[in-house]
Amino acid sequence: MSLTVLPPLIDQPSEEQTLVKQDIPCDILNPVRPATDIKTLGISEQQLYWYGETYKQREVITYPNGIAWMGPIGFEKIIMDPMNEPTDYLTWFFSHPLKNGEFQPVKFNLRCDGSFNQKAGGKLIQYHTAYLVAQLYQLLQQSVDLNTTVGTLYAKPLQKVTVLELWTYGASNRQSKVPIQFDSQFHRRPEEFERMVNGICKALGQTAVFPIYSNDNSPTA
Repeated sequence: MSLTVLPPLIDQPSEEQTLVKQDIPCDILNPVRPATDIKTLGISEQQLYWYGETYKQREVITYPNGIAWMGPIGFEKIIMDPMNEPTDYLTWFFSHPLKNGEFQPVKFNLRCDGSFNQKAGGKLIQYHTAYLVAQLYQLLQQSVDLNTTVGTLYAKPLQKVTVLELWTYGASNRQSKVPIQFDSQFHRRPEEFERMVNGICKALGQTAVFPIYSNDNSPTA
């Protein structure tokens, strides 16, 4: 049995649709792709931090302090070389509400190259990255519009791992932790992780960031 790579999840307009020019404001044509020089968030030594000119100049956000976030959101897969070695990262784009009532575009670089896990007998995605994605996917399964979600992101250090907890505002205008049933050996598998990310991308209306595979023996319409 072989695998076939399908094209990214994006609706292509028909020829008839392209004949009519759509009068759409430029500022909403691509809401999930802010400028490359926007404020950047990272995670290291079990803590969130804002990027600085150098690593030593980063602004550390010590737990239990968190980062307020809200939609619209989006994802992109990038390659960075923090240790002079190409490494896969998943970038999460969102808006950061400021105290003055304005909103600041932010991107959060999350390492997702994985590492070998002896118990699993294979590579598993970094715990904090998979946990964050699983929470967003959980919200998606509850029919939540992720582009309208508002909440706070925390980097909660545990004994061996860091948990990126998402808290969201409900109907009562009170924050509550996103409920999740997380199985480390399952949700950190690369194929499961990529499936969740692509599922979120599809719901957001953006192109999938990972290849989509289909069984050659799948029934066709």
